[in-house]
Amino acid sequence: MSVEAGIDALRADLRSGRRIYVVTAALFLATAIVGFGPNAAAIYSGRYAVSPLVHVHGALMLSWLVLLLAQSALVSTGRAQLHRTLGRVSFALAPALAIVMIAASLASYHRQLAAGRPPVVLGNALLAEASLVLQFGVLVTWALLARGAAPETHKRMMLMATVPLLSAAAGRMPWLPFTAGASSEFDKVAVLYPLLLVAPAILHDAARSGRVHRAYLIGLVIVLAATVATNELWSSPAWHNLVRSALG
Repeated sequence: MSVEAGIDALRADLRSGRRIYVVTAALFLATAIVGFGPNAAAIYSGRYAVSPLVHVHGALMLSWLVLLLAQSALVSTGRAQLHRTLGRVSFALAPALAIVMIAASLASYHRQLAAGRPPVVLGNALLAEASLVLQFGVLVTWALLARGAAPETHKRMMLMATVPLLSAAAGRMPWLPFTAGASSEFDKVAVLYPLLLVAPAILHDAARSGRVHRAYLIGLVIVLAATVATNELWSSPAWHNLVRSALG
């Protein structure tokens, strides 16, 4: 084999390794579209009114998923410099998304409480949202801090940071098996469904290197620990007393 052929083979191998991130990011975007599509259609057709914060949240969420897909595609096609330049957007987009998620949740809590919704139901919804924001915040901060020094950790953590954001989309798919549906119980299965989307990337890692990268393991521990904690606090007097004392 000539040197040129060897280099071409190496480049092809590297590209094939990068494509898994493009596939995973595309799965993320498709999941959000399937989950939120019916709601978005109802909102923009005028059949369902929401606050401006919800529109902002939707726009930021879509921007995050499109940015993740674009960044994965840029690396896959070897345009690393453009990837680094565009990546600076995430330093503003990530905190903006977290802040708007918190603001929208608090606004919804007060609005529905005033409309007579049961405080326990609203407190549980607030708990679920707080768990997602906390997971996203920890994982995306880790990913951004690793951006320069540990690019292999960075790209995997960016995937894991996006996983919690997709649980709301999975919760809007009642046809998924084993989900709680309209039950008042914590829908832990729907929360964990997005982990299946990152499973191909984890298996790809294991097949190529014989081990799972620690970024995936850390991400899984954080997501699973948050899910267990949310399940334990669900409808608990301690959590709802805290909500009442903090929010009234």
